[in-house]
Amino acid sequence: MVVEEVVQSQSQVQVQVQTLSYIEKKILDFMASKPGIILSIDMIGKSVYGYRVNPALIRVHVYRIREKIGPVIATVRGHGYAYDSRVCDTCHGSGYVANGIVANGTVANGA
Repeated sequence: MVVEEVVQSQSQVQVQVQTLSYIEKKILDFMASKPGIILSIDMIGKSVYGYRVNPALIRVHVYRIREKIGPVIATVRGHGYAYDSRVCDTCHGSGYVANGIVANGTVANGA
């Protein structure tokens, strides 16, 4: 999945392309299908990999997702993660759109 971020500086428009890995996309799809629900790292790992994985692996994937598309995943300390639909209510379906990021040809924030 390719995510493009549009950055405007003076009279130029720069496009930065970032790609979500297959696993990052699976994690994001799983979490977006359950917005606002707290999901343990174990639940996420089992959903994506089909078996229990090292929690550090899921943490790294979540960190990379946040770096690429913004804070659409909230940390619930001591419990896991939750997909925050308030940050990105159009992220699932036609593409992932958050914080001015354009995905699949969809323009975010009226840009």
